[in-house]
Amino acid sequence: MVETRRGTDTTGTEENRPAEENQPPAERMERMDLDGGNADQEGESSGTSRDDEMQETLDERFESVERVKAELGAKRKIEALTEMERELAGGPPAEHIDFEGLAYRPKRPASSDPPGAQPQVAPFLRPAKPPYFRGKSLKEAQEYENGWLIHIAAIPPKTPKELIAYAATYLLDTARDSWNPKNTTIQTWEEYMEWCRNVVKDPVNRMHYALMRIKKLEAKAKSERTGGRTRHRRAREILAPDDQG
Repeated sequence: MVETRRGTDTTGTEENRPAEENQPPAERMERMDLDGGNADQEGESSGTSRDDEMQETLDERFESVERVKAELGAKRKIEALTEMERELAGGPPAEHIDFEGLAYRPKRPASSDPPGAQPQVAPFLRPAKPPYFRGKSLKEAQEYENGWLIHIAAIPPKTPKELIAYAATYLLDTARDSWNPKNTTIQTWEEYMEWCRNVVKDPVNRMHYALMRIKKLEAKAKSERTGGRTRHRRAREILAPDDQG
C-alpha cells in the first residue's frame, strides 16, 4: 500500500498531465493551427450564409415592389381607358393621362380659359377712316353721312350716344366750332345728321364760310403774284451779262 503524503503536488506527474502536454512542441503548434483554421472556416461559412440570406430577402422585396407597380400600372390603364370611353360616349372629359404606352390630353372647351389668361378679343378688319365734315355744303354733308354709314357697319356696335360722340371728332372748321359736346337734344344718329345739314343752311355759318373762302383765294392769288415776281427777277439775274468779267 502506497501512502500519499499531504501537500504533495501530484499535478506534475506524467500520468496526470493531458495528452496534449505530453506531445512534442511541434505537434502541439500544428494542432493549434489546424484548430484555428477550422474555426476561421466555420466563421466564414457562417458569414457567407448570412449574406446570402440578406441578398435573398432584398431580391424578394424588389420583386414584390415591381409586382405591385405592375399591378398599379395595369389598374391605372384600365381606369384611363374607361374614362376615355365614357368621354367618347358624351360623358365628362377625361383627366390628363400620360404614362408609358398611353398619352392623352383632354380637349379644353373654348369657353374655359386657364386662370390668369387675358380675355380674347374678337378679331375684325380695321376699316378705313371715315370722312370729315367742315360744314361747306349739303353735298359734303351727304358724303359725310354715306361714309359714316359704311364705317358704322364695319366696327363693333355702339350706342347712339357713343356713335355721335365718335363722329363729332371728325368735325372741322365751321362744323367743329358750331358743335356743343354737352348738347342733350341730339339723341339719335338721324338727329345728328339733321344738325350737320342745318350747319350748312345757317346764314351765319354760310357767311362765315364764304368769308373764309374769299380769304383763302386772296392769299393764294397773293402768293402766286409774289412767286411770279420772284421767278422773273431770278430769270433776269441768270440772263444778265456778267459785269465782273
